[in-house]
Amino acid sequence: MFNLLYFLLCVFMAILPFNTPETKAFLSDNITQIMENVQATPAPTESATPTSTATSAPTPSPIPGPTATPWMNEEDTAALNQKIQDFLNKEGDYAPEKVSARMFDMSGLFDSSQMQLGLVDATHVEGHFFDYVEKEGSLLLLVGFDGIDGDRFVAPIQIPLYYLEGDLNSHFCFLQYHSEKSYAEKKIDIVHKDIEQLNLQLYNLRGKCIAFSPARVAFSGSKTGYSGRVLTYFQQHNEKIGLAEKLLLSVATNEEHIVVAMTFPQLYDVLNSIDETALEGLSIPNITCLNDIAGFDMSSVPMIDPAIYFSK
Repeated sequence: MFNLLYFLLCVFMAILPFNTPETKAFLSDNITQIMENVQATPAPTESATPTSTATSAPTPSPIPGPTATPWMNEEDTAALNQKIQDFLNKEGDYAPEKVSARMFDMSGLFDSSQMQLGLVDATHVEGHFFDYVEKEGSLLLLVGFDGIDGDRFVAPIQIPLYYLEGDLNSHFCFLQYHSEKSYAEKKIDIVHKDIEQLNLQLYNLRGKCIAFSPARVAFSGSKTGYSGRVLTYFQQHNEKIGLAEKLLLSVATNEEHIVVAMTFPQLYDVLNSIDETALEGLSIPNITCLNDIAGFDMSSVPMIDPAIYFSK
């Protein structure tokens, strides 16, 4: 358990945008506390904590099978399906210039008026967050992107809810990015199985642009060192590295929208390091309406690293 959480901290350090003084301070303030919690907290049991419902945010109901309907009522479902179609067709509120105006630049390199939903620094992608549902013990974020081929797509992104519910030492952070100052401010750190707060934060971010790092850095060690939900998380995370890389290669790179000198030549090193031939046969589900969610296997859904960035 300690090794896994230590590695998670390393991943978290890697995904924070660049090496700003504020980022260093944030990590310095929190690493000691997290490590003390790991050492002082006994191993969790396999009993799951019931999901509580936030006061102003309805908790999504699980989707049990291929004929199930999503958790929203008929009117809300129709409205969201229309938004997805408008997004895919680049119409109305989802016209390119309107989407660009809602984005935030995490690298400081791009013409913000021309940015596309895709890669925004070396390891982060930014997308339009439509909504979320629960499926097979995980939350699925429905996120829209501009594709590398010029077409748009909406993909499911996995948050391993089963792990956050079942491990006292799990963390998930929400950070507000301030483009004008080029730093990320920690707003909420979801700890101690606080699923109510996780649900509330996601609910309030619907309809906004969010950035995150697809989980593409493998956990070290052997699965024999873990058990229960932690073992499931370890296995799923490592098995889905190819899907994370597939997502990175599928979204717009924004390379043509760079307007300042390339201060950070490593911006595209991650993309260049991916072996595309190893990803042959992998595909990520495309969502055109909410009913699509029941029709794919969770093994085809890329996983998120434990942090979401947002702007205003």
